[in-house]
Amino acid sequence: MKAESSARFEDTVAEIRAGLNAIIEAGTDLLAVIPGPVGTPRSLQGNAFDELAARRLALLMRQKSVYPELAAHVAGIGAAIDEQRVVFNDRENPLASDLFLGLFSRKAMRRRIERRAARAGGVERLRTILGRADRLVGLIETHRQAVIGQRISAEDALAMLAQSEEGKVTRVLADHDGGGDGASGHNQAFESMIGLVDPVSRAFNSGVRDLNLLLQKLGFDIENLLDLYSVLLSFDGEREAHSLSPDAYPHLSRPVWRLGNDLLPGARLERSRQRTDIAFAKRFEDA
Repeated sequence: MKAESSARFEDTVAEIRAGLNAIIEAGTDLLAVIPGPVGTPRSLQGNAFDELAARRLALLMRQKSVYPELAAHVAGIGAAIDEQRVVFNDRENPLASDLFLGLFSRKAMRRRIERRAARAGGVERLRTILGRADRLVGLIETHRQAVIGQRISAEDALAMLAQSEEGKVTRVLADHDGGGDGASGHNQAFESMIGLVDPVSRAFNSGVRDLNLLLQKLGFDIENLLDLYSVLLSFDGEREAHSLSPDAYPHLSRPVWRLGNDLLPGARLERSRQRTDIAFAKRFEDA
């Protein structure tokens, strides 16, 4: 992350956007197979069931390809933040020259260590990471809302289609006095239709769950970044020059505002962050 140039990061953003757009296109293709709720719903018959299953699989394969790649970029944000914290902690360790100075003045030794920590450039590197995290959060949240919209459309269309099929079955049963091949065939078609509702919904739900986890992981890592940023500012003689404006980070304006108002949660989130890191690793490391 730290060695990644601005141009390379823009290429990364373009790649992520293209992958997320491909998932939305796959979801749109899936929705196109489901008879819509507008007008008279038409039944899913014959090859339509196979087509819907194939497009559902295509959506799942897109998710399986794109979301782990996105997770790698999210993990890179967290790793870069952790690296900056290690760098800062190492700068706190006194050098031999610091210890020699401390023989004469402990206060002077401490000031020297703090000045070195402030000169380490961590503030600017953290600003860069924060800006990139803001871009990622924006991409993921926009995509998540689109996937939620597709899930709602699928559930609405399938619910209306199921109601239509149920009505047909009821009419056929009445016409055949509860028996006959026609009634049996319609009943099987209805059962097949009902069987589609859950797997299609789960195809979209799996995406929403992954995206929620990605955003949760980013959220805790950003709090970690802002906590370290606050520490670095406490050593910086030009604190005001390095203050962050919430307006500069449209997708992270709330946590940046908390930083400016000394309302960071700090260590209170550590246990929750650890749980999220474990869930994130289980979901994406083997993907």
